[in-house]
Amino acid sequence: MHLKRVLLVLVAGMIAVLSGCGGSKSSSGGGGGGGNPTITAIVVTPDGAAITTTGSANTITYKAQATYSDGSQKDISSSASWSAAPSGIVNLSGSTATAAAVGAVTITASSASKSGSVALNVTDLSLGKGTLTGTYVFAMQGVDAIGPVYAVGTFTADGNGNITAGQLDVNSAKKGVLASGSSISGTYTITADGRGQMSVTGTGVGTNVPFRFVISKDGTRGKMIEYDGVTAIAGTFEQQTAGTPAGKYVFRLGGLELDSTPQYMGEVGLMTVSGTTLGGVADANLNGGVSYTNRGFSGTFNAAISSRGTATMTLVNNVSVNFVYYVVSPSKFYLVSSETGSGAELLAGVAEKQGTLGILGGDYMFLLDHAATPATGTFEKTGRMTLNANILAQGSEAEDLSSSSVQDESFPFTGGSYLDPDVNGRGTISTAITANVQPNRFFVYYAIDSTRAYMMETTANCGNPSTCSGGAFRAAIGELEGGGSVTLPVAGSFIFSSIELGEANMLQIGQLVSDGSGHLTGIADIVNHAGDQTMVGISSAAVNSTALGNVPTGLCSTACPFEFGFTPSNVSNLSVKDYLVYVRPDGNRTVLLGYQPDIDGYIDIQ
Repeated sequence: MHLKRVLLVLVAGMIAVLSGCGGSKSSSGGGGGGGNPTITAIVVTPDGAAITTTGSANTITYKAQATYSDGSQKDISSSASWSAAPSGIVNLSGSTATAAAVGAVTITASSASKSGSVALNVTDLSLGKGTLTGTYVFAMQGVDAIGPVYAVGTFTADGNGNITAGQLDVNSAKKGVLASGSSISGTYTITADGRGQMSVTGTGVGTNVPFRFVISKDGTRGKMIEYDGVTAIAGTFEQQTAGTPAGKYVFRLGGLELDSTPQYMGEVGLMTVSGTTLGGVADANLNGGVSYTNRGFSGTFNAAISSRGTATMTLVNNVSVNFVYYVVSPSKFYLVSSETGSGAELLAGVAEKQGTLGILGGDYMFLLDHAATPATGTFEKTGRMTLNANILAQGSEAEDLSSSSVQDESFPFTGGSYLDPDVNGRGTISTAITANVQPNRFFVYYAIDSTRAYMMETTANCGNPSTCSGGAFRAAIGELEGGGSVTLPVAGSFIFSSIELGEANMLQIGQLVSDGSGHLTGIADIVNHAGDQTMVGISSAAVNSTALGNVPTGLCSTACPFEFGFTPSNVSNLSVKDYLVYVRPDGNRTVLLGYQPDIDGYIDIQ
């Protein structure tokens, strides 16, 4: 008996020792006492989703995945504390959110002093895969280690989530022609608010490359960005209408001349397409020191096969350049040069059929930029001007000089003058700026009609015809839009994209809703790059502002009749401190300039 008691004591002791040395461990996290692992991070999925107040897709259930200090993971969705901000947009029941009102919210899961958050958009739309149906033409621009990357092409969507056909041309400063009429295919999804994801495979693209896009309610147009952090590239797409280009077209081209020291190039003008020939007049700038004014050019225009054609243009600097073009409709086509190698002209642009010309008058907005390079980024200039009887009555501009020492300048126009379009649609604009602040600004434009024109900044109003020395100011080109009077604030559902390429690569795309009473809400899908191939982060962020109508400090020094600004509530997520917006008089489009850091783009009615 004594021996049995001794043995029992020994066995019990061994069990106690073994239990203390090698027992099972808890993965529940918590206070960290007793050597238990603690939660180090929480990831909530899905990010950037959308639900609707009007359809059946009005709820979403989230998952919270915790990572512990020992590397283990656990689903804590049922035990986490869930919250949504701002309140009133969704009703939360555990990890399930149900739509209550239109708006954007941040959904947060918390446990043991750690938390994870995602953005959710609540919309009154019920869009889906069927919104994207038919053949679309796209045009995109990006940047590589030397300079710009341009891509144009088509894709066909079947309305059921498949990209069944498409073709692509890509030309880059670093690698030359990466694709020439190459086929593409893929898949896509669309959320209720019109934001979507697309996976594309093709030569010059890669395999299953992800893109994010946002589409209009009627499915005819949209904006897109590459969403993997590998290549910084963004652009637009438009539904195609079959036809053959013929007649007079206003065009703009921008890019680089690939010399040992690449030079910015910009050209705006009027071309006439007649059968297999083209010709016209144009103005051009090279930032190396030469501007060409109202000079003739010629070329050839070969018929398109499956929307894709080729052309040759002898530019106003007497350099012959080969182009590929894609037809959007008989009234519009996109171009990209197919040149490569040292001394090549790497250019891309668009041509639109000229309508009825008339005198300019009313409020106009503009956005100009030049090709992106890693050394200097993208020069961006946004602004407004009121034109009346050849007098520039008022205006202002804000610009990013893409320099580490000088950025984010803004100043009013104190006066100026302009010439209405001539028989070719060509006119000039001069703006006066307070002495010792900035030099006066000079622009040349070619009118599409009385409400729109393609415009380029020049060094001076030089004679006709002539070659003007002294250097062009960044060869910045873009669009002038307006006519009529602006009434603020605007209201409605909008789609937007804004990009910064070069010094820092940032891409934003999303949906915004303005209630017409000074409140803005929406969601943005964002890619941040540290350089050509380095990704900083990919995320979605809710956008909320109650300061719509207040121009950010330092961006407008005079009364601003048709511009406004907003500071988003989550600056750290969007990585942009303030936005300045200039509104087109019809309220259906605005230009956007982000401030600190610099980012620009368009906001269009959805």
